[in-house]
Amino acid sequence: MSVGQHTRQQKQMALLQSRRRLFMQAALQAKKAGDMATAKEYLRSAKGFEPLLEATESGLPVNMDSLPIPPQHRAKATTDFEVLSRDEVMEAGQDEDLTQLFQKLEASLIRQATMCQTNRDHYQALGDVAQANKFDRFSQNSLKDLDALRHAFRRGDFVPKFHYEMREFQIVKACTDLNSNDLEMTIVRGINYNVPNPKDVDTYVKWEFPWPQEAPTYDKTGKVRNTNNPDYDAKFLIAIDRSSRSMMRIFRRQSIKCEVWERGHLFGWTDQLIGTAQIKLEDLQDKCVVHKAYNPSTPSLSLRS
Repeated sequence: MSVGQHTRQQKQMALLQSRRRLFMQAALQAKKAGDMATAKEYLRSAKGFEPLLEATESGLPVNMDSLPIPPQHRAKATTDFEVLSRDEVMEAGQDEDLTQLFQKLEASLIRQATMCQTNRDHYQALGDVAQANKFDRFSQNSLKDLDALRHAFRRGDFVPKFHYEMREFQIVKACTDLNSNDLEMTIVRGINYNVPNPKDVDTYVKWEFPWPQEAPTYDKTGKVRNTNNPDYDAKFLIAIDRSSRSMMRIFRRQSIKCEVWERGHLFGWTDQLIGTAQIKLEDLQDKCVVHKAYNPSTPSLSLRS
């Protein structure tokens, strides 16, 4: 091994050990803060460096661009810069239009950095380290521009030179908080139920999901009292099987059945049906989030998978 190769190997080893150590420290801090999910995520990232360290010891190259970025190296977009008063701006030799331009550029950079951080976290949850690092670099560049802009504003300088670029990215949409065989249904609210006693009606929603075929899943929301515009906000986690062909046929052909019922009084009538809705599942074949709203006698709901 030449001196140059030995030096590169040492630098590579030092960087990998440093990154691994930072993830271990972040996992410990998250554990102390009670955030066990984040602690486990950082611990998995730290363990991911072990095969890379072994490869480095064997003299093999490692793609450093694919390394996950420790949370200690990630900056956050903030809005904590001091806005000068109009008199102070005028004394600095800037007119009101120039101040508005600074503020407009600052808001654009904050939105840009926040968008990049959101995409970074999304790809990190998907396990796509390369894409996560790419958006993290975009975020860091935006934050550097934001710091330069704020510094120029405080010093009373002219607006730095800038230009706009349009970039398009293909984003893989996924509900990373759900498992691959989970379907989350939220029954949100009912709007203007057609009942004779709108201010004295107690309602709830029954639903039935056509899986498993031999024993369909069913449940109901809690009761909402004294309104024909109830907010149910009821979430249900339904087990599905995406690898099953019969599950795919259900997505194509069948529906979730929802029924709105009026609760009867203790010594009066029994529960009465107000309305029904059939929520088709075909949109879930190529979408991960579906929102549905129906006629006034049925509730609106949201599906995530």
